[in-house]
Amino acid sequence: MRATTELEHQHQTIGRVAKACEVFAEMLDNGTLLPASALQSVVAFLQVYDHDYHREQEEWLLNLLRARGVPSGGCPISALENETHRLNILVTHLARAVELYSNNPAGVTHTLREYLHIIAEAYAEHIWKEDFLLLPMADKLLTDGDQQLLASRIQNAAASKGIEAHRVLEDLTQAMKGCPQCGTEPQLHLA
Repeated sequence: MRATTELEHQHQTIGRVAKACEVFAEMLDNGTLLPASALQSVVAFLQVYDHDYHREQEEWLLNLLRARGVPSGGCPISALENETHRLNILVTHLARAVELYSNNPAGVTHTLREYLHIIAEAYAEHIWKEDFLLLPMADKLLTDGDQQLLASRIQNAAASKGIEAHRVLEDLTQAMKGCPQCGTEPQLHLA
């Protein structure tokens, strides 16, 4: 399997969580109160799986593309790095909104809904650009040796940070299964 294929699989997992954020936002729009634990698990997933685990691997890919002549200040590298920075800020705001919601659900439901909607849309757009622009570009520009190097780094990351990343994914899956409101939403199944 090509290293870029593994990154695409990770995007699919992140994309399912982004869709779950949209469903959660819609549930809040309809007046459904959600367990704080499910929302806290979403935040943990985005912080650990996406930020700590997946983004490190993408940075390795971007560095290989730079080495193959793709300019740092141009598209797609600069645009994706700016989006990544924006996603980090949004997740920080979401974490704060979830914390406030945990203490007083009625007091911040609107703010929480807005961040869930924005995050769902921002991740969907970001992943689309990576899957349909970045990864095909990488498949054309990277040598077999580059792909092997990236695959080796991804394997090493899976051995070190992957355990924690998959634990937060499992925690999120369990939180959704344990949420009576979530069980009625087929879009919230992450597997």
